[in-house]
Amino acid sequence: MPHDISDWLINAFCNTSVDEFNSTFRTIKDKILIENQKYNPEDILRIAELSYTKMMGNGLWNAPLTTQDSSFVVTTTCWNYGGKRHKED
Repeated sequence: MPHDISDWLINAFCNTSVDEFNSTFRTIKDKILIENQKYNPEDILRIAELSYTKMMGNGLWNAPLTTQDSSFVVTTTCWNYGGKRHKED
């Protein structure tokens, strides 16, 4: 894994098509610069997943519609009940 993966993830998540989502990661970027706070890649991805899920649930994810599945939704068939989009936890 690249040594700057956390920076890369934060920069990627600051540049999506949804301003509110971007703002979450701009705040994190500011905390890193101002407070020297550290985030590991797992934390960044978890924040992205939680932010996306919350925004979707509240109808705030206003990204342009595409035919591509989201990166945060599991699309494999569940081994337990055979359905799709079942989140593994």
